[in-house]
Amino acid sequence: MPGMRLTRPAGWRLFCDRFMDKSLKSFQDSAQRLGLSSRYLPDIQCLEIFLDKKYLFMPRLSPFNSMMSMFIAKDKMLFNRMMKKAGFPVPDARTIRLQHFSKDELKALISGLTFPLVIKPAVDTCGGKDVICDIPDFDSLYANLESLLPVYKRMQIEPYYSRLREYTVLMMNQRILAVCERHRPDEMSRVLNLAAEGSVTALDKKLPALNRQWLRQAARKTGLALMSFDLLAEDIYKPFDETGLIFLEANHNPDISIHESPDFGKNIEISKIILKSLIFEHPVAYALQRLKRSRGEHSGRRFWK
Repeated sequence: MPGMRLTRPAGWRLFCDRFMDKSLKSFQDSAQRLGLSSRYLPDIQCLEIFLDKKYLFMPRLSPFNSMMSMFIAKDKMLFNRMMKKAGFPVPDARTIRLQHFSKDELKALISGLTFPLVIKPAVDTCGGKDVICDIPDFDSLYANLESLLPVYKRMQIEPYYSRLREYTVLMMNQRILAVCERHRPDEMSRVLNLAAEGSVTALDKKLPALNRQWLRQAARKTGLALMSFDLLAEDIYKPFDETGLIFLEANHNPDISIHESPDFGKNIEISKIILKSLIFEHPVAYALQRLKRSRGEHSGRRFWK
């Protein structure tokens, strides 16, 4: 009824905490520790952080990146073509659409590629969702595409580089924040959800000067302020011009939880680092918030209503 205030059912906060996006939860916890005025809106999975202006953190959106840059990063083939044109090494990728899917079309499309292959949704997925690796032959390729194309409408096909190691490099304003190695499950043709089924090892972010330079140039090309690269290399601590490098994709809203809670290696408080950069941009607003809190004043903004 008009004017009636809706109340949350018992256990609502516990439910939302349990199913809250991991990266959002990290930002929420760090905001609390830093004393930032913030509010979580569970109905739309949005964390609001207040300084001189309001910053919105959501599972699919970052307050640091432009819509155009995010649009390019979301389209894996568009990213692939852009990076190739700029001279960066990328896989020899092909895309197939549901309306063009047939055995003859597929055979013609993959001409020039050699098995094993990888397939992945071409647009708007992350975290390794529905990526299938190490596909050994045409029949397996066709069967997997037949299963996934009705869901995604467009799939990307590219070579599988079994001898290269996979890394994720998290960057902000073209500065490396964290590096980790992604370990894939061993089973052939298994859906590769890296966050859930693979493991992550946190690594030292001090890379060779040449590698840092390549990554900075690539990050500048994407136009993304906060992002991560998924890339393949023989060894990320050897110069790329000696061992090779392949850029797989750029993530416009990276999963920071893999760096804060890796399976192996040292954890890094990425959310705290990122939020401190906001504080640096709004020092007066942050100082006023801290002053009000020290005086026992409340802004009226809370995490839960």
